Amino acid sequence: MTSKTVAQDIEAQAQALDERIEPGCCVAAASQAGAEAKLVLLAEVAQFHTIDPHALCRVLRHDLFLRSSVLLHTIALLPAGGVLRTPNGKLRRAASLERGGAMPLFVSSIDPSTATSEAADDALA
Repeated sequence: MTSKTVAQDIEAQAQALDERIEPGCCVAAASQAGAEAKLVLLAEVAQFHTIDPHALCRVLRHDLFLRSSVLLHTIALLPAGGVLRTPNGKLRRAASLERGGAMPLFVSSIDPSTATSEAADDALA
C-alpha cells in the first residue's frame, strides 16, 4: 500500500462493514517488518464489551479481501481516542500506529509463517 488514497479506501470500506466501528476512527497503514510491508488496520470500536472481537476481525479481514484483494496482516480494535488526529481533525496514521500497539483492546494477526496464499484462503473461509 503506497498511497493515501488506498489507505482512505480501505478505511472507508472497513467502516462501512460494521456499525460498531466508529465513523472516521479507522486507520489503515503499512507497517514495515524487515523487508516486508504488512497492512495494519486500527479501528476504534463502540461498545467493545458487547462484541465478539474474533468474529469482527474475521469479517473485516474476509470482506476487505473480497472487496479489494487486500489482505490485512494485523487488525487492532481500539478504545475511544485510540486513533490520533491533528488539531484540524486529520488522521495521524504514523502516530496512531505507534500508539495503537500500546493500547489495543484486541489484536488479530496472521501468523507470519503462513504463506500469503494460505492466509488468503483463511480470509475466504
